[in-house]
This record gives sequence, structure tokens and C-alpha cells, in this order.
Amino acid sequence: MIFVILDELVCLPFHYLLFDFTPEIHPFVSDMIWLSIRLFFNSFLLMNIVINAMTGYYDEPMQKVVLDLKLILMFLLVIPFNKYSKLVADYYNIEHYNYMTTLVVFYTVIFWHVMCCAIGFIRTNILHYCPSTQLFDVNTKQRTWSGITDDPENRVWVRYFNALHHKSLLLYNSGYGKELPQSELEIVLIYSVWYGSSLFCIYILAMIMEINTGRTSSAHKYDEMEKQLREYMRHKQLPTYMRSRILTYYEFKFQKRYFRENEILATISEQLRQEMNMHACRKLVENVIFFRNLPLNLLVRIISCLRIEVFLVNDVIIRANTPGASMYFISTGTVAIYTKSGKEVCHLEDGAHFGEIALLIKDTFRIASVIAVEVSEIYRLDQKDFVKAINPYPDLLANIQHIAEERMEISSMLDEYNRREMATKRGTYVG
Repeated sequence: MIFVILDELVCLPFHYLLFDFTPEIHPFVSDMIWLSIRLFFNSFLLMNIVINAMTGYYDEPMQKVVLDLKLILMFLLVIPFNKYSKLVADYYNIEHYNYMTTLVVFYTVIFWHVMCCAIGFIRTNILHYCPSTQLFDVNTKQRTWSGITDDPENRVWVRYFNALHHKSLLLYNSGYGKELPQSELEIVLIYSVWYGSSLFCIYILAMIMEINTGRTSSAHKYDEMEKQLREYMRHKQLPTYMRSRILTYYEFKFQKRYFRENEILATISEQLRQEMNMHACRKLVENVIFFRNLPLNLLVRIISCLRIEVFLVNDVIIRANTPGASMYFISTGTVAIYTKSGKEVCHLEDGAHFGEIALLIKDTFRIASVIAVEVSEIYRLDQKDFVKAINPYPDLLANIQHIAEERMEISSMLDEYNRREMATKRGTYVG
């Protein structure tokens, strides 16, 4: 896609700069090989646009999939080259500073090239056909174009570099060049070019400022940390699949922004930390049926005991028939529940919880296995922390334990039913 976009940005403007209403003057642009290449790249780009219009795109800063057709079309016009070039830079471990510097130089050259070709095409092939303009003579098939007449002996590159030289005066607001505006439409064109080039210069200055401040940004620190991580994994000679899992974990954990959470929280008061925890976890805790209507003080104490963990795809969170002493709350992600016999029961998603039986009944074994279906962020509540938090409320603890025992009994009956059903099917198959 990078090659296709580069072709559209470089070759297409060049093609239209040389295009003429009298194509025999420039046989280069009407050559069948050239036209076939142009048709192939245009078809490929059109196919990409159609596919993206149907599937949408992932907005990384907002962490959501965008399906709005207007936003998709805007994305296809502006963002793809940045996205693909960033992927290439990440693959080859190019430093953020060098990547951004190269991008600024590239944008400057491409803007200069595209605008010069566009201005040359509009002024010589469209505006000069207006009745108020007398620079084109249909009978002689000649055009005064910056002092050079169109004839078969003129070289393509002479015309191109001549266009760059004279149209640059318009782009940098230095004047009109040798061609004074001949109509109202040309004056509008010149003003539009002046304003557009001024806005582009502001954009380039903003990118340069971002480069200068980028060395201290969280994104740059994350890139440095990721680079050190890659070197460490290479030094340890870790297998490829393990490297991929570790990088996935870091990307999900930090969201490509490095920060020291412990140091940040250490500078915040206890009251503010409690408010942050309540905002992040209150709904998760209140979704548990036997945690509802708890006193606010107890709810705060329980939430303060939560520990966050990140599980990758196919990670085993809980294994059946093993001792358990924690329950879990799903902040983001999806997990699958399996019975002891290995039958998949259901999937749990954001806001769900599991493992509460082991939290409330001591010396119990897990009655199901839980495996991450996608990268998941999960809060863990340990039994010892929960008991310590609820000790001042013995009546509530007894009531919660009674509810948990009932649920455990129901789960055991369901598992026994599934085992009998599978045994019956095996007997039928053998018979």
C-alpha cells in the first residue's frame, strides 16, 4: 500500500502535468505501458477504498472500531500513509525522532511536487481555455508556457523542472512568476494556493515542534522501553512466539504510552486514590449479586484490595480441580468457562465476574476452568484481603457465605448432569 500511495502522490500529478488536450505532443503519457501501469495502480487503490468502506478502521487513540462512512472516507484520504509508514518504522526499529524527521521532509517534497504539477495543469490545460484567456491557439497547437512552446522536441523533464521553478513562487507567496493572471479564475486559484500553502507551512512547523518536544514525551519513552525490551529478548534468545506474546502484553498494558504508575499514585492523596479506584471498579463489584447493597465503607475497603492483571489469548486464569483463593472481575476482554469434563459453558465479557465461590468458602477446589479468549484486563480479589475487609461485619459475611454455598451446590449438580449425559452418549455409541 505504501508503494501504491507513493505512486499516486508522485506519478499521477506528473502524468497530469504532461497531459494535454493534444496528446500527440507528448507521446510519453499516452504510451500503452504507462497507461496500463496507471490503470493497475488506480484499480488497486479503488479496491482498497471499497474494502475499507465496508470494514471500517480501528481508531487507536479512542480504542474503538469506526464504521461511519464519512469518517472512513476521511481516514482513507488522510491517515493511511501515516499508518503504514509507522508499521514499517516499527518493524525495522526506526527511532521515533528519525521517523518523524523523515516524514517532515517527505511531506514537504510531496506537497511541493503535487501542488506545482496541479497548478501547472490547471493554468495550462483548463484556465487557458476560458474565453477571457488568449494564451492558447487551437490552429497552431502551441501554448506559451513560461517561455517554452509545446513541440515534439521539448523534453519532458525540461517542462517538469520549469514548472517546479515557476510554480514555487506561488507556493511560497513570492509572486506570480512570468505568467501574470489572465482571468478572474486564475486570481482565485492564486489566492487559494497562497492560503493553502500558508496552512501547510503551519502544519510543518507544528510537526517540527512535536519532534523537538517528542524526546521527552510518553510515546518516545515507550518506544525506548520497547527497544530495550526487544534487545533483552534477543539477548535471552527467546523464541519468536514468546517475543510476540511479551510485546502484545506491553502494548496492551501501556497503550504505547510509558508512565510510572506507582510514582504517580504516590503523589496523590489517599482520598483521591480511593475516588479513582471507586470510579474504575465500583460497577464491577456491584455487579456481584452478594456484594449489592453493601455499606459504602465496606465497598471502598473491598475495592482498595483489588489487584489488576493482564491475561493474553489462551492464558489459563483458573484451572479446574485446583485450590482457589481469589475471585476475578473482567474490566475489558472475554474469557471462556469450561466444566471439569472440558465442556465449554459460556463466554464472559466486560463487567462480568467469576471465582466467587473460592473467595467465600475455604479449602475449596475450582469447579471450572477459565481461559482468556482475547487480551483481557482483570481485577483479582484475594480471599485473605476480602476476609480482612469484611471482618467488622460478621452478619454480612455469614449471609454472603450462605448464598455462595447455594450457588456452589447448583454448579456441582450441573457438572454432574453433564458428566452423566456424556457417559450416556458414549454408552450409546459403544452399543
